[in-house]
Amino acid sequence: SSGINAEYGDLVDIPQVQDKRRSKAATPLKPHPLLKLISRVLLSLHQILRSSQNHIESTFGTNQSITISTTLILSTCDIFRKVNSSANLVLLLETLEHSINNWIQDPKPSTYSLLGSSTPPNADNDEVAQLKKAVDLLWDEISQSIIRLHKGQYNTNFLTKLDAMLCAVLSNKHRHIKNTGLEFWNKTFGPSQDKLVYSENLLQTLTSL
Repeated sequence: SSGINAEYGDLVDIPQVQDKRRSKAATPLKPHPLLKLISRVLLSLHQILRSSQNHIESTFGTNQSITISTTLILSTCDIFRKVNSSANLVLLLETLEHSINNWIQDPKPSTYSLLGSSTPPNADNDEVAQLKKAVDLLWDEISQSIIRLHKGQYNTNFLTKLDAMLCAVLSNKHRHIKNTGLEFWNKTFGPSQDKLVYSENLLQTLTSL
């Protein structure tokens, strides 16, 4: 089995084109089932730890869930670190974006926030600190991989692909993510010469900075 820390090339299915003369466009990349599984598990762990109806009663259960979350997030960081092409990066973002965005930004500020000052019941503070660092690192790896691999224009088309994640990052209550998000924006879309078309959510986020 390939395992979570497999090379990213192993996590992408690239169907063979039998006759290249019959196809001018390359066959689209497809995410490996393992990537889809990672996305589902990340989302499920986030929901378990956040649910106000599921305050895990045992210290062991809480800390175990946090440890598993940290391990999986760090493994996801490793995948972004190893991604080697813009096409694979876009596929990776499309597959994992929803689950990652939930970790980056708290959708339920009325409950405890893993990125804020409060912690889940019975949680070990050191474990929570490690989880927060892992989420910081995840955004760092994502932003660095985009700058490293994207060779095209930072135009509206590419902005649309990153819209939801940029909203989560730039409106974040966690200082590291928001500050590095601003640095990313100023290196990429900020100085873009293209006339960018913003979604309503992103426009509201930018005007509130």
